[in-house]
Amino acid sequence: MKKVVLLLVGFVGVAVVACVVGAVVGLCPPDGPWPLPPWCEGSSISWPFTPETQPTYTVTEIVDDVEEPSDDGSMEEPLGTPPEVGIAAVTAEIVTDLSLIQEYFDQGITGMSGVTPDVNLGMGFSGTFKVVHLACLMPDPQRGAPRIPPTFRGPLGPSGFIGAPSGACAAGADPKVQFQDAEGEPITPEKLAEEDVTVIDFDILTGEDPEVASIEEILNQSIVPGDPDLTTPEGWNEKVWQPLKEAQTPMESLLDYQLWNSSDEIEEMVSSSVRERMVSMGIPDMVLNAFDQSDHQGWFASRYAEEADELAAMYIVAEFSGDLRGTIEETRTFNIPGAGMNPEFGIMTGEGTVEFDHPDLGIIVFDVDLEWTEWDDLGRVNGGSMNLIDQSGIYEIHMTFKPDGTKQGELFVNGEYAGLVTLDVEGTSTYLDIQQDKSFHLD
Repeated sequence: MKKVVLLLVGFVGVAVVACVVGAVVGLCPPDGPWPLPPWCEGSSISWPFTPETQPTYTVTEIVDDVEEPSDDGSMEEPLGTPPEVGIAAVTAEIVTDLSLIQEYFDQGITGMSGVTPDVNLGMGFSGTFKVVHLACLMPDPQRGAPRIPPTFRGPLGPSGFIGAPSGACAAGADPKVQFQDAEGEPITPEKLAEEDVTVIDFDILTGEDPEVASIEEILNQSIVPGDPDLTTPEGWNEKVWQPLKEAQTPMESLLDYQLWNSSDEIEEMVSSSVRERMVSMGIPDMVLNAFDQSDHQGWFASRYAEEADELAAMYIVAEFSGDLRGTIEETRTFNIPGAGMNPEFGIMTGEGTVEFDHPDLGIIVFDVDLEWTEWDDLGRVNGGSMNLIDQSGIYEIHMTFKPDGTKQGELFVNGEYAGLVTLDVEGTSTYLDIQQDKSFHLD
């Protein structure tokens, strides 16, 4: 009996081993009247542990994130773009726009301060003195001649604010500036009227308008060699200086105001050139003495400006609309050393609030404060800082302006450093996400 049991157990063991080996290596018997094992194709026998329905697995291809053109031809944001990229783009946009606004008004001041007569006297074919003058705008070889904006030359509006033309900046819908004197008083039509000063107009100084008699034409008609009236101071007053005084008109524009501040230097330039030329031509001492004793001061402006009247600061209001909404107010000091000289600019400070509607995060409101302290020869900021603080307390951007002209802003999310905003000298901006170790270009 024991032998029968042992044989049966041995047979079952061999069968189990054969099944395991056959299942592992996939051995199947030839077709026949016997059933096929469950691991063979076409078998009607199922495994004891096989579920009635087996799960289906689908293999998909994994590809890198790419930008795909949308229906309107624009580029959609790449997959996986963090929301901080949009915030970084806003930072770059604000810096760029404020820089463009500041550059526009700075160049206007530079052009205005460069106006100076370059007077040369010579004998014309008619035997009269000819005055050749130049409204010198001190051209910069890298930027061209600074231009005086038309709004600087036109009559001031009631508030004294002067707007920049359309396109002066990308997002600042209505940038405007108001100038102040050394005592902080804004230059307005009311102030111009209170000063009660008349001054020779820019067009008369430069002769740009062919329909307006210029200083050149007035002097050309007034100074005639051999005229006996020029042997007396009274003759010079009547023939030369009085016609110039009659060309004065009340101040209306910011440029009129600056010409008033330069009037003593302009008069000195013209009178010195006239005298030096007469000496070189051998004009008799009697004429020179009469010239010296004549009233050759006060012909350009009815009275001289004082130190307190000098232009000393500009107050800029940049109102944003569109993607960005809000207002940033800035103040920058400057000094114009003299007629024909480049202005000396000081620091610029500012503050304000801007908001934008992020597609994922909703409306984010930033408080902005800035202090720009250094500028290169091309007028670009290369020293200072700008901070944007989210009013909800989540985001902060601290922007630093580098000596080489680049700008770098550290972005913090809930107090943790998240990435770096970079603007190079050419204006290209990027955002480095330190979490993903990826760089994103900011348009």
